[in-house]
Amino acid sequence: MPDARADALKKQLTFGQRAAARLVAWLARVWYATLRVQSTARMKDVIRYTETPGIFLLWHNRISVGPFLYKVSKRTRPMHTIISASRDGRFVTRVLNLLGMPAVSGSSSRRGTQAFIELLDILKRGEDIVITPDGPRGPMYCLKPSAAMLARLSGARIVLLNPTITRGWRMKSWDGFYLPKPFSKIVLDAEMLEENLAESFENDEAFSQEIKRRYDAITRDEIPYSGRRGKTP
Repeated sequence: MPDARADALKKQLTFGQRAAARLVAWLARVWYATLRVQSTARMKDVIRYTETPGIFLLWHNRISVGPFLYKVSKRTRPMHTIISASRDGRFVTRVLNLLGMPAVSGSSSRRGTQAFIELLDILKRGEDIVITPDGPRGPMYCLKPSAAMLARLSGARIVLLNPTITRGWRMKSWDGFYLPKPFSKIVLDAEMLEENLAESFENDEAFSQEIKRRYDAITRDEIPYSGRRGKTP
């Protein structure tokens, strides 16, 4: 199925777009090769844990290092992500495919329901997913309920990813997008929430609030942000 989707995706892109995607993927590999990583003990525990599939959360402003995290985590099962169904999204999906990450097409605004069903099916067959809980439009660090819903319906464990970028650039976008500088260090931390934690809460809203509380507690912003944050979550 992934190969068939990749072939279908290539047909939706022009020759120039396919060539550009290969160039971007090559540049990303070169860039990632310069980064130094320091994993905390909690991150190492996450890497070792393979008993159940995981719902990995990554704030939108850190997705530039998403494929890098996938590579260094050395997961033994595929990890799928969700990308916008737009034309630009198809290009990003192709780049991720070239970097070894399968992608599901959809977002909260386009094809969102179908994408949610596909992500749930992926979890039920024992594979991992990674989503940006404040994407695609924010506000920054505002956690949407999809992670809680997926965890409750699938029984998968939620993993809060926290790559701290110590040297880099921050864009003046809604999320304060991070780009780590070449040869900089990234500190990888993570927290794996308890199994079947959703059963401890009356509804998905209460569960989402607990996820956000614990995610906020480990999130670190080492580089100042001078853009417009938008409405406070």
